[in-house]
Amino acid sequence: MALMRLASLAAPLLPGTVFHAATVDHGLRPEARSEALFVAEIARMIGMPHDILTWDEAKPATGVQKAAREARYALLERHATTRNAQTVMTAHTSDDQAETILMRLARGSGIDGLAGMRRVKPLGRVTLARPLLGSPKSRLLATCAQNGWDFVEDPSNRDESYTRVRIRALLPLIEAEGLAPHRLLRLGERAREASEALESCAGRAFDGALTENGEPGILLFDAAALAQEPVDILRRILARAVESVSTGGGQRTYGPRRERLEALCFDAFQALRAGNPMPARSLAGAEIAIEHPPGSSPVLSVRRSAPRRKA
Repeated sequence: MALMRLASLAAPLLPGTVFHAATVDHGLRPEARSEALFVAEIARMIGMPHDILTWDEAKPATGVQKAAREARYALLERHATTRNAQTVMTAHTSDDQAETILMRLARGSGIDGLAGMRRVKPLGRVTLARPLLGSPKSRLLATCAQNGWDFVEDPSNRDESYTRVRIRALLPLIEAEGLAPHRLLRLGERAREASEALESCAGRAFDGALTENGEPGILLFDAAALAQEPVDILRRILARAVESVSTGGGQRTYGPRRERLEALCFDAFQALRAGNPMPARSLAGAEIAIEHPPGSSPVLSVRRSAPRRKA
């Protein structure tokens, strides 16, 4: 609600910019529809177009929050394109960022995960932006109170069946031991800097090892050059290659699953270092193999998977 109100105030200062509001009804709580209608009424009052997007697919038995998040972003991305919008903005705060970093720390995430949420990132055919990521939730609440802006508290934010809610409850205890939210945010900033440095190195290694790209949907890399790279750089190269061939150079909302990418990368790393071939493996719409063509240098190939035949 704060983001919608602030966008409305900013609109006159941004010639040519039009804001549209959208509320996702996940169909998980009976109150959700009335809450969405409440937002729609406030949007009407301030003169902002508003749409309610409904997640009407079957809900999974487990991992509901993760599935709901993916569905929410998919709905927002699709809706934004129908509106000819370029950017989707969400109201994530620094509190959300600290919780995300702590959750990923608990899961043993690497540098990329500890970087937390990015302020700006691709989201399918549009850009996802989080303009309030540097602001604490308390500031948004104070802004709403000072301006008399009504809002609704989501009861699921107190449902301890969700991991994020349990992590949120732990934050005061962790802060008492010295791990305050601002230190978690600093950890995220340092992880982001390290992640960006590794991505830069991977980009140079990608370009240096790429040997041929004659046919659409196929990338060939010098296997000997890749064998000299650390495993983390190889993982990033494979992720880039898979994204490139499987989307045809476009943007995907979600990339290869981390676990599958890491497992494939480990096997490829072992084969490259040993100088062995590797049979084709599937990953996120691509086929990855290490080939030893007769009379030619070994190559690591990344090919777009053939379309599946309909039954």
